[in-house]
Amino acid sequence: MSIKSLVEGIPYTRESIGKSGAEVRMYPDMVLKIGRTDALREESAMLTWLEGKLPVPRVLAFESEAEPRMSAILMTRIHGDMACSEALMENPTTLMDALGEAFDLLRHVECPKQDAVKRDLERAEQRVLAGEVDVSEWSTRTVSMGFTDPERLLSWLEMNRPATGHSFSHGDLCLPNILVGHGHVAGFIDLGSAGAADLWRDLALCERSIEDNFSGKYSGKPRPLDPGLFWDAVSMQPDREQMDYYLLLDELL
Repeated sequence: MSIKSLVEGIPYTRESIGKSGAEVRMYPDMVLKIGRTDALREESAMLTWLEGKLPVPRVLAFESEAEPRMSAILMTRIHGDMACSEALMENPTTLMDALGEAFDLLRHVECPKQDAVKRDLERAEQRVLAGEVDVSEWSTRTVSMGFTDPERLLSWLEMNRPATGHSFSHGDLCLPNILVGHGHVAGFIDLGSAGAADLWRDLALCERSIEDNFSGKYSGKPRPLDPGLFWDAVSMQPDREQMDYYLLLDELL
């Protein structure tokens, strides 16, 4: 059946959180995502591969058009609160326990063959060449490290690329992409950048998301948080050198 026939007449709302540029329509039990063909084709394939391995949406239909190069994925909806929800932000212990569970789930996924870092560097190069990188959105930390233009940063990333890790990586493990229900992980969403990488890729992006949300960057309401709670929850100690690489790479994506 076509996507149109599956959703026709069903009321929906639009989801505005996220920076992928895709249009997201939220139906009572389905989600429709419309965006660039290459990105959504990869996401559809990854969701299909992950079925039974992680709690992720199930793909119901995928359609694409040659001109313009746009595609649509219709998938099941996972019900739960984003990890950046007000309720979880007010209960950091519950939130950190859920994040610890999220990393345990990711660690137990057999690593796919696709090299996610290689793919991300290729995407970064395409964006740099197309002039799509907005330096004004870079963090002050990136600038303080001496990077002021995309070309120089890309060159450094290519020369200092770490060895491909043997872990499964979500690829964009920020708080909105982890859904929580009754204190446990209900599911993961937005897995278009998933693949084989190092665990530090997810740890770096997740810690940054925690800091941004608790600082009040998005809500305007700063909340106190002991940064050690996250590392206790994942039973690890931070490796700043490894994490910095993935944070810098994310500036170009």
